[in-house]
Amino acid sequence: MTVNITTLFDCDDDHPTKKVQHDVYHQALEVIVRGCRSHVVTARQILATELPWHLAFMRLETFDHRLLQTPHDLLAAVWRFRMARTHPVLPFEEPEAWRRTTEDAWLGWLSDEIGRWRYINPFLIRATASALAIEMPEDYEADSLSLQLLDIYRDVPWMSNLRKRYERP
Repeated sequence: MTVNITTLFDCDDDHPTKKVQHDVYHQALEVIVRGCRSHVVTARQILATELPWHLAFMRLETFDHRLLQTPHDLLAAVWRFRMARTHPVLPFEEPEAWRRTTEDAWLGWLSDEIGRWRYINPFLIRATASALAIEMPEDYEADSLSLQLLDIYRDVPWMSNLRKRYERP
């Protein structure tokens, strides 16, 4: 499996951090799904109702990772932009310790951020869950999720062509 390591915002050049995020890609997807499942359980309990995709999402054991690849990459870019190290790796830093610290910080932030979604935009939870449960043709929900992420995290100086990639004609 190949995950693209790309530039998503101006000055997005922290390649060591991108590599760490790339290496824990599947763990990050687990964090996203686990967080969204927690929100769906809470919503079902509060509303005492189910939508057709609820059960499918909760029973989901495998899914096409490509449905969440772009949302993952956008969230990874948000973290790099907001938390980017301002100093290069210094020669006396222990590379493995830095790597573990970076992994923990990235996955911890991601978990916290997914936890905040119910407050900042519950649509993100629904779009993630339904994209995985329904696996809509042409990744409609995933594209919609990507557009929402670009809007919500507008403090990031996204590359100018990103929005056009996910807009439907």
